[in-house]
Amino acid sequence: MGEKLRPQYFARRSNNGRPLEISEEAYQAGVKGEENPELQIVARPGNTLTAPATGLALLGLDKPKIIKFNDVTLHLGKVNARHFFVNRLDEQGGHTPHVVEIGAEIIGQMPLEGYQWKGERLWNINRFEINGLSVKKRGEPSLNLTYNFYASEWSATRSNEDVTALLNINKAEKLLKKLTDVEVKKWIGPAVEDAASRLVEPDLKIEVLVEEIDDSGKPIGAVQRELKISKIIEGKSNKLLFGKTDTNPSYFLIDAETFQRLSAGLLEE
Repeated sequence: MGEKLRPQYFARRSNNGRPLEISEEAYQAGVKGEENPELQIVARPGNTLTAPATGLALLGLDKPKIIKFNDVTLHLGKVNARHFFVNRLDEQGGHTPHVVEIGAEIIGQMPLEGYQWKGERLWNINRFEINGLSVKKRGEPSLNLTYNFYASEWSATRSNEDVTALLNINKAEKLLKKLTDVEVKKWIGPAVEDAASRLVEPDLKIEVLVEEIDDSGKPIGAVQRELKISKIIEGKSNKLLFGKTDTNPSYFLIDAETFQRLSAGLLEE
């Protein structure tokens, strides 16, 4: 015996508009000439695209879920499990005429938190802006490096001892390149207790001294950026690791290969 198909009901305005699926309850109300919220949505006049959207309460947009990405603010409204609507806000935060219905299947795929809209690149740092690094591995003293991009000069100290003669310049250059091109596998948000706990004493901490430059190319001062990385499970092989920077409240995951490149030994001893 095949599975019995669920009846589907649709309604549309008599003069225009595309059909919208409605519930059986709404269909029965329409047949009887009774009011129903779903039928009110169908009967709602289309926007002229010259005036702000109206009837927002009908569309669940009076108390919306707010989504922000790429400097665009969207309001997501839910009427029921079948109907979801999105409205884009203008630069002043007002409702624009653009209201779009989206399917429930799309909602399940949408990143509804701001951090989920972030790109793969960890941060925007260029190598010519970097003046120095401090690399600290758990259980080892910090290795402090100074760097001059224009002269291609490096120096290194560890425990207040000059170890420049031991520094493998090629490996240091590779670390610098990787630091400016770190890719995040997944942003996991600011409230992750396991990540917070593991990063109290990270497996790797890198501090980057960056010379900030204005739009005209003039230096405006040095700032320090910090990156922390820790294994998710101590004592086991980890394909992914927790990470966090001091400039973003969200934790993230990076792959083991990236961690290995960032933690590669730089001294020839």
